Amino acid sequence: MSKYEGLRASLKRIRLGMKFIPNTPEHLKTWGHEDANNAYKSDIDDHIVEKIMLLDIDANWKVLLLMGIAVFVDVKQLTEGDDSKVKKCMKDYVSIMKELAQEQKLYLIIASSDYIYGTNYQFCHGYIGKDMEGMSQEKLIQAFGRVGRSSAKQDYSIRLRSDNMIDTMLQKSDHKVEVLNMNALFRSNELEN
Repeated sequence: MSKYEGLRASLKRIRLGMKFIPNTPEHLKTWGHEDANNAYKSDIDDHIVEKIMLLDIDANWKVLLLMGIAVFVDVKQLTEGDDSKVKKCMKDYVSIMKELAQEQKLYLIIASSDYIYGTNYQFCHGYIGKDMEGMSQEKLIQAFGRVGRSSAKQDYSIRLRSDNMIDTMLQKSDHKVEVLNMNALFRSNELEN
């Protein structure tokens, strides 16, 4: 037991320097911003840091999570190995991201347009990049619906990096991919019954 206590006492806390965590006063000062009154920063607890450090993934992905930046990517980019290892890694990585997102402890989530389905996270700001120009009207509505649902006393924004998305959002759409997919799904269930 004394050997265990000795080893435990020699453990050192792993933490990123505050100047590397986006929107901390130290970070903002590094980049020339003095006013940080309403700046939001991530808040990663020590027990989550431990979980992140134990993940069997590339160090770059760990550092991003420690900074409060979650990235929904193909799990094969996170780790190498057989399918069971990859599945476990994906489950653990996504589990930590979902926990942090649910508790609103992340600074940023980078995701594809498919991320919006099946999530109920509330965000203060949404940015939709130029590479998402092909999003359907339904996906845009879903993405917009994730912003601004938590509190009336916050600042909210949705920013689109392409005017074409505004046209997609506001003009009538004859090609509704999601509607076609749902109809096909219901038709296949009717045929089975």
